[in-house]
Amino acid sequence: MHTDVIFIGGRSGVGKSSVAAEASHLLGLADVQHAVIEGDNLDQAHPPPWRSGIPLAERNLAAMWANYREAGYSRLIFTNTVSGAPCEARDRDGARGARDPKRRGRSALGRGGSGCRTGRDGLASGGRDRA
Repeated sequence: MHTDVIFIGGRSGVGKSSVAAEASHLLGLADVQHAVIEGDNLDQAHPPPWRSGIPLAERNLAAMWANYREAGYSRLIFTNTVSGAPCEARDRDGARGARDPKRRGRSALGRGGSGCRTGRDGLASGGRDRA
């Protein structure tokens, strides 16, 4: 199944959630089926799991997207806090993690700097400063 993703990234407080809410509202008015995932909340825990090498954000994102896909969703609005160099878009296979370059029409954030990480699921998360 083809996946369409709108990525909304930026520093804290710039209005990513507001833009996502408005985009979701507009898509809803047009009766376009879609999901919204806020990446900042995928690994909020103490102590931070990523400090122990646990890719909890990626796992949670893969699990959430798999559930949406099972329910028939193929469109996603994904927000995440990004710091450092901007992320670049790459072809990936949604939440299935295939790295086959022959697969087309799938988008995900690629590793573009300290603020972006891409999990095996092909979608990015965990873009906050991790000092």
